[in-house]
Amino acid sequence: MIVGVVVLVLLLLSVATIQAYGGSGKVCRGVSVVGVSLSGLSAEKAEEKLRRELPEDVFNTPIHLSLGDVKKTVVPADFLAAYDYKGTVENALQYAHKGNYFSRIGAAMRTWFAKKKIPASISYDEAAYQDMLHTLLDDVGEKVTEYSWEAKDEKLIVTNGSPGLLPDEKSVSDAILRTIGMGGTEKEIVFPKEHREPAALEADALYDEVYAEAADASYVIENGKVVLHPHVVGMRFDKEQAEKEIKAHKEYGETFEIPLEITQPEVTLEDIEKKLFSEVIGEYETRFNAGDEGRTKNIVLASNKINGTILAPNEVFSYNTVVGERSYSEGFQTAKVYINGESVDGVGGGICQVSSTLFNAVVYANLEIVERVNHQLTVSYVPLGRDATVDYGNIDFRFRNNTDYPIKIVCSAENGTMYTAIYGYCEDKSVRVSFDTVTTGYTPPPEKRINDPALPRGEEKIVKKGTNGYLVDTYKIVKRDGKEDERTLLCRSTYRGSIQEIHVGTGEPKPEELPEEPTPTPNVHPTPAPHTQKPATPSPSAEETEEPAEPEYVSDNGL
Repeated sequence: MIVGVVVLVLLLLSVATIQAYGGSGKVCRGVSVVGVSLSGLSAEKAEEKLRRELPEDVFNTPIHLSLGDVKKTVVPADFLAAYDYKGTVENALQYAHKGNYFSRIGAAMRTWFAKKKIPASISYDEAAYQDMLHTLLDDVGEKVTEYSWEAKDEKLIVTNGSPGLLPDEKSVSDAILRTIGMGGTEKEIVFPKEHREPAALEADALYDEVYAEAADASYVIENGKVVLHPHVVGMRFDKEQAEKEIKAHKEYGETFEIPLEITQPEVTLEDIEKKLFSEVIGEYETRFNAGDEGRTKNIVLASNKINGTILAPNEVFSYNTVVGERSYSEGFQTAKVYINGESVDGVGGGICQVSSTLFNAVVYANLEIVERVNHQLTVSYVPLGRDATVDYGNIDFRFRNNTDYPIKIVCSAENGTMYTAIYGYCEDKSVRVSFDTVTTGYTPPPEKRINDPALPRGEEKIVKKGTNGYLVDTYKIVKRDGKEDERTLLCRSTYRGSIQEIHVGTGEPKPEELPEEPTPTPNVHPTPAPHTQKPATPSPSAEETEEPAEPEYVSDNGL
């Protein structure tokens, strides 16, 4: 009768405990963590109390282990152990709040007999912890040797495993973490060495490990780099035959053979590595004035941005995308640029020498030109018809890698030399590419005539000499074994002539050209002497009468 009353009272108290704490988000009565009572506290208050009262020195307290006949010591601070306060509170809140109603009543009832001690949750550096654990057990007992295999000469050579005698790694790990979580260490944690068998060797499991379909080596371009995927050698064997061999060879450490079917891939990793960027398929260089500081810096900067660019087969290179906007914030400097047919100062001047040099290398590499525009005026660093201008947001230079292999662009600009090379692989070693440029017409320089009162009336003076404009057809010639195989019109270029500025005199005529004053005659109307001398007219220049043998070039200014 008395026992029944006591049980009923405890049951009622447990129900009351559940009702008091279960729906309120508070820790159940009687729950503590490493001696710190959390009874009836909210999550926030419980965490605050743990942060104040949990002993931090536990992480510097050594844990002593007896691993068979080997003594070891572990210091939790070595693997950055620390309290996980939030995780600890969450675990504390789960007690008597989790499960069905009756299990919760049972948990609450137990707290009336003894306090519930919850271990603290511990955080640690996983990599450092695993290193510690492996070092801890490295020289303890005898290691288990699992079975192994290797494929050789169409045979699968299998070696049976051997047993070991050592403590269980998981048990050791659990004990270490539990000891830290309970806030201290035992005098010594003892782990006896135990006999441990290697994993059983079974034909089905071995087949799953060995089986592979033959696969060619391959590559992908990721973040501008080539990532290689090695080839796979196809392997398979007869399971029934393997089962017979396994049953016939049961000894620990015994080696035996299983017939193996080998299938070689068509493309190996070595095949790809031999061809990947293995040769220069096109190159070109131009010269620039290294003393022009702003222009030189622009050329170097653009070259560095392009250098090392890798294109997968069929991928299109965009000069504007790779080099980016030409601005002071990107490091570009002021230099001469072409705007409206005239050379003026502008940011990024000179970078067209980089695009033009690259254009020539690309053509020599026999790659596909997607977009190319010539300059407004002629430039000095490449022949007519072989330049490529760019203007961010308006004009781009683009080409496609139309080969079967990745290509890499190498650019350098130093000591007044701009150099570009295309590295790749060409299957047909007999291919040679060249240019043929044909000037199909020219136009004289446009004139800008300015009245100049400082010059005598009728006199003309060329103050700024202009250049001719040209019409040029550029052909790409492909030869195989020294014989012309293809002749393709690559592009047509129209260059404007630069303005020729002429000053026209509007001042007083020269004194010797003035007519003499007539001598008056009495009773006769004076008649001026007839004026037959005309102002001198300059004779036409060679550029106005015939096409020059060599065009006059204007220094490139970048765009």
